[in-house]
Amino acid sequence: IADFKNAIDYEKIWHDKCKIVSTKNDLLMVLDNLIEEYDIRVQELIKFGVNNIDNYNKKTTNKMKHIILAFDEVAEVLTTDKKHLSKEEKEQLEKIERNIEKIARLGRMVGIHLLLSTQRPSADLISGQIRTNIGYRICFRADEILSNIILDNNDAAEKIPKNARGLYISNVNKTLAQCYWIDDYEKILNNNKH
Repeated sequence: IADFKNAIDYEKIWHDKCKIVSTKNDLLMVLDNLIEEYDIRVQELIKFGVNNIDNYNKKTTNKMKHIILAFDEVAEVLTTDKKHLSKEEKEQLEKIERNIEKIARLGRMVGIHLLLSTQRPSADLISGQIRTNIGYRICFRADEILSNIILDNNDAAEKIPKNARGLYISNVNKTLAQCYWIDDYEKILNNNKH
């Protein structure tokens, strides 16, 4: 989990079960490691003559696990205001963006996935290369401009009532869905261990 608030919003179980990244240096290191993992996994797929992680896992007993990089408030890093950054900070940001672009473009095939979230997207926050390769996007209530940025249509503005809580719509199936708040998920998780 990449969270530049040091994951203070996350309960202890998240810190126990996930790696929390809260600096740009650590994020770049994690992204570099994921790119290395991507290269290793591609060679494994080639070796077994398959084209994706699911087919690989069907053919071998040495199963690959899916890896998810959840990026909470991506705007904290992919800032649109680059003029105040030093040369080193700009270079670091460019490396971070390149790695995210590569993972967005190629990662799914080898089981490396991205979850990017932001409260206030802008057209220039997430590059076109990243946006194009994030196939599944969801949007909660938004005005027409934000709905278009996220979904490439006005559905979030037109279909979600202004007083709606937890309703969202995706760019894929275009039907409304509702998320639920689970207050005692740690207890549920501990009771459902196999």
